[in-house]
Amino acid sequence: MKFTETWIPVDDQVKLLTEGTGLCCGNADEHELPPYWMMVECATMGTLELLFSKVSPSTRTAVASEFGVKVPVFKNWLSVLRVTRNACCHHSRVWNREWGVCPKIPNAWSWSGVANGRTFAVLSVIYHLLARIGDAADPWRAGLENLLEDFQDIDPRKIGVPSD
Repeated sequence: MKFTETWIPVDDQVKLLTEGTGLCCGNADEHELPPYWMMVECATMGTLELLFSKVSPSTRTAVASEFGVKVPVFKNWLSVLRVTRNACCHHSRVWNREWGVCPKIPNAWSWSGVANGRTFAVLSVIYHLLARIGDAADPWRAGLENLLEDFQDIDPRKIGVPSD
């Protein structure tokens, strides 16, 4: 599959989302499409996963390195995020679930006694990614801890939270 064929779904998504919104793509004579960052914002998780698989190996390595992991781990995490996003958006059960697509856990993580097929592993990946891209990780973690406190009658071990 050629890159131009890969890009068609993103182009269609951008056109759908910008049509009639007044979003400007710069000088229409110079640029047919909006800036790359805007197109990535419009892309689905599946499209982002596909685009990542189509870029050069050096680009994949550079992107994965920004998140402090190796390419196979980051590629797996994109799949995990896609599946998780779809489960959440379609109101599927995510609490005490055994995920079919399990996140790969980097060797550097101290990860004893935690099942990577449970939701806690997915939440750990999300936290790691948020910590690498900005200041959103701590408020996100606090919100998750508040949620767990609000529902103390539910056993957090069911999502794979370690007992220690």
